[in-house]
Amino acid sequence: MTKYDETQLKKHPKRNREQNKVMKQMIHQLDLMFGENNSGMFLAMILDGLNRMMKKETPSEYINLRTIEIRFNEIYSVKLDCETGKYIDE
Repeated sequence: MTKYDETQLKKHPKRNREQNKVMKQMIHQLDLMFGENNSGMFLAMILDGLNRMMKKETPSEYINLRTIEIRFNEIYSVKLDCETGKYIDE
């Protein structure tokens, strides 16, 4: 992951119809869970967290994300191995 590197977007092909359909389904599911106004806030929190990490914790312009963990109400958490794209069971 690089800091605001738009060249990566230019190099990759645009999403196909199936990928767009999946994205719309995910956004629809967020709307159902959080409401249309709060689903945007959920995504904004994730982006804000990534931006803060890149500004504060990354000494260079590049970071290789190995894992991502999200915790909900200190009851449930989910952890993703970014290299394999699979969830990590603890």
